[in-house]
Amino acid sequence: MNEPRFKSWLVLLAVSLALNLFLGVRVATTTLHQAESPPRAEQPPRMPPPMLERMASRLPKGDAALLRAAVAEQRGALDEARRQTQQAIEILHRVIAAETLDPAALNAAADAVQAKRHEERFLVHKIIMDVMPRLTLEGRRSLLPPSSEMAQRNEGGAAVKTTNPGQSLP
Repeated sequence: MNEPRFKSWLVLLAVSLALNLFLGVRVATTTLHQAESPPRAEQPPRMPPPMLERMASRLPKGDAALLRAAVAEQRGALDEARRQTQQAIEILHRVIAAETLDPAALNAAADAVQAKRHEERFLVHKIIMDVMPRLTLEGRRSLLPPSSEMAQRNEGGAAVKTTNPGQSLP
């Protein structure tokens, strides 16, 4: 009676091991490929982050100026977060390139990279949340995906009929 239950645990264990092996190989090959790349000259941090610049390019001029000013205010924090992320990545590369791989050090270094990336994303999130209430209605709607019904409303709040390319309105 316990045999089907035992088999399901074995299948689950096998799938879990296969997935962990796949992910481990994927991370190792990606990181090793990056470690083998020629060392890059120290690059200045990317500013503003590409996502924020894409957002600013979609906004009306006044709203774009608000977003760019908020990015400028946080430039120091963004630069520092980017520098710390790069340092964490370099440590991960050194751990992977070591003669003997220490699994605990690998896990710690990979976790540190994820934590630093999270800090960067959180800063970007804070900038967006700070600016969003100050944007115009047109600016907020311009950030919505084009397919969003809310992005396709006129100033009176009525839905705007849109057409596909080559399709005419009735």
